[in-house]
Amino acid sequence: MDLKEEGLPEGELVALLETLLSRDDIAANRTIRDSLPILRVMLGEAADRIHRAAEAFNYPEALELLKKSKNP
Repeated sequence: MDLKEEGLPEGELVALLETLLSRDDIAANRTIRDSLPILRVMLGEAADRIHRAAEAFNYPEALELLKKSKNP
């Protein structure tokens, strides 16, 4: 899914990622990879940590990092 083409608002991107990660859905990997530049702007360094956790299929860790990065 190309988020720029889809026009997905940033808040909806985070909600989508939370849903995918909480379901251990492999689609989270592609969504994170495709939206990494946007996530870096939104979440800073946490975006890369989330990406690494998801690439290692550690979805619980990626979800926890995502939640912490939204509410520092």
